[in-house]
Amino acid sequence: MRKMTRRRGRDFNGVDYRLAESGRKASPQHLPTHPDIYLTGHGLSTPQFPGCLLFNLPGNCGVFKFTVFTETSSSWRDLRILPSFAPPLPRLTPPLVKNGTDEAERCEVVVIGAGPAGLFLTTLLARYGLSDESMICFDSKPGTLKAGQADGLQPRTLEVFQSLNLAAEILTESCHMTEVAFWNPKSNSANAATNGSNGAKATESGSRGIERTSFVPDVVVDARFKHEITIHQGRIERILDENLRQYSKRGIIRSTNFEHFEIDAASDPEYPVKITLSSPIGGANKDFNAGGRTVRSKYLVGADGAHSRVRKSMGLKLEGETTDHIWGVLDFVCDTDFPDVRKRCAIHSDAGSIMIIPRERIATGEYLTRLYVQIKEHIPTEVNENVEAEKAHKASSKQRRSAITYQSILLQAEKVMYPYKIGVKAGTEPDWFAAYQIGQRMTPEFTMKDAEGIERVFIVGDACHTHSPKASQARQLIDFDTKFSTMFSGQISEVQEATEADGLTHDDFLEIFLDGSSFTSGCGIEYLESRLVRSSCVSEAGKTLIEGTDFLGGTLKAGRRVNDSIVTRFADANPRHLQDELSSVGRYRILVFTARDLTCTGSSSADCLVQLCDSIMPQYPAGVLELLILYPPRENRFEWVDLPRCVKRDAEMRTFGATEEVYSKYGVDTIRGAVVVIRPDGYVGTICAIGDGKGLTSYLDDCLVRVGKTDESA
Repeated sequence: MRKMTRRRGRDFNGVDYRLAESGRKASPQHLPTHPDIYLTGHGLSTPQFPGCLLFNLPGNCGVFKFTVFTETSSSWRDLRILPSFAPPLPRLTPPLVKNGTDEAERCEVVVIGAGPAGLFLTTLLARYGLSDESMICFDSKPGTLKAGQADGLQPRTLEVFQSLNLAAEILTESCHMTEVAFWNPKSNSANAATNGSNGAKATESGSRGIERTSFVPDVVVDARFKHEITIHQGRIERILDENLRQYSKRGIIRSTNFEHFEIDAASDPEYPVKITLSSPIGGANKDFNAGGRTVRSKYLVGADGAHSRVRKSMGLKLEGETTDHIWGVLDFVCDTDFPDVRKRCAIHSDAGSIMIIPRERIATGEYLTRLYVQIKEHIPTEVNENVEAEKAHKASSKQRRSAITYQSILLQAEKVMYPYKIGVKAGTEPDWFAAYQIGQRMTPEFTMKDAEGIERVFIVGDACHTHSPKASQARQLIDFDTKFSTMFSGQISEVQEATEADGLTHDDFLEIFLDGSSFTSGCGIEYLESRLVRSSCVSEAGKTLIEGTDFLGGTLKAGRRVNDSIVTRFADANPRHLQDELSSVGRYRILVFTARDLTCTGSSSADCLVQLCDSIMPQYPAGVLELLILYPPRENRFEWVDLPRCVKRDAEMRTFGATEEVYSKYGVDTIRGAVVVIRPDGYVGTICAIGDGKGLTSYLDDCLVRVGKTDESA
């Protein structure tokens, strides 16, 4: 501890002396100036009298000296200027031991690939407490992504970044998409009304032109963020990488290729996954000998993209279908007279289809625009007929894609957007462009087990699914994906003609868009029953704990995320987002919706809180459970002394007042209340009745280990 003194001094004339700014010469208004008086970290001083105020008194040959101030501060005070850190989870397993007879490195988790999926996983594990000795991430690239690829984030993804306290820069610097404009071929009546010069041009070009048919909100579900955003993927990776370095000195090991792995429990049952790595030619990584680099681990995660080597080492292939329809994608600063270019647009005309995605502002001050353009023209290719059919088809597709230029993308865009013009703004160049084929493919398995049935190898992200990840999550949305891809593949030539048996009207597509928004936003994901999801919501008396079925609107359901609401913290009366109290720190939360009887002595709500704090939570490792308390509106104010003593002790800053509307939104009755267990990812694990300690501990025992004394009443 450091001790310093802080006091005021007065001379015999009653002059009040106070401290001036640090490091400046001391000359208050009534203080006699002196060339040797300066303010230091301990006050006004001279070399002879450090930490003291010293000056000559008028009419006196003596000096007047007194102590200025004394302070006491902790050494931790200096660290408060640093960013806040997520507290690590307690380690319950024995310390990491790296005994081995070979020269292989050993760690608990190896991640291959540092794209968004791999980097996010590595950052999260580091925040949860895995050290550099326990975890390592390799990536073949020398750095983060420089252009293109996945540059859009959905509302649920934004909620996740917010829970990690990483959303500020993303929300500030990104382009927000709040509204979607739908454009379709002009109706015959509209063309007849414009049958002047424009009508003649439309006839000559073979296109009727396009017209706006509707606006709809970009996000139609109840989400905290009512918009999607677009921002450079490399920027997301940079944000994650910087956050990772707060927890890991080593960070990502780059310029490293994954070669293969094998599960070899015979040589080392503790670290059965044997991984072989190599350095690419010209790579910057020097940690390799002639035979490469070998690492043994307990677990391996492949996040190495659509061409995953980890997936191939597992003996798995992406299964599904890829259409022959080629799309071009172009990022550029545009010059156009199209009125909705800064909105997300779905455009369909006689000439094809386009998606317009507005993008963020760049360093030049200009704003990027992304075009997804269906390329309709057949591009001739030469294929060796002696090659087997599948390889020939792949070779043909690759040649067709490589023949696409940004000029051909813009040419097709102008045809679709007729009579509007669009091009690259003078003085600028296209930022990035590519060509791809619509397809949906995924692997039949996502994990690989060892001989004892323990899952040792995992694949995530594009390594296990491509283009349409939502197809692997909900069977009922496969039809939506099929219709969507059909709509934008040019197979439907007359969108507004309802008489076509195999076509979609504009209303049909709009309905599909609205229905699918709950899933594409990420807010409609629902996990099935498992050890981590227990869906029983009936009390011992047979009463339904949760009322309503508007799960997208916030009604609580096991397997779904907890929607956001504004609540008021009791301790300081500050409004808070409930989701901000569910930060991603790896902990389970017990959210108690207390009933109206909270302040009544011996009430079920009060007894429930006492049981949780004093009996149930101490049975589990300290720091893995957090208590959050909501109480319904009351006519009269109450004080801490009106609540069980454990509430202020264990949940002082996590006790909140909620309105009737908040309780109703979550489907909780203010008379009965409810206890909700929220998993570390923000999803509901189970819902129990107030006082149902056995049901609560039964669920927690499936998720956590006990370390404390068992309470028979729980």
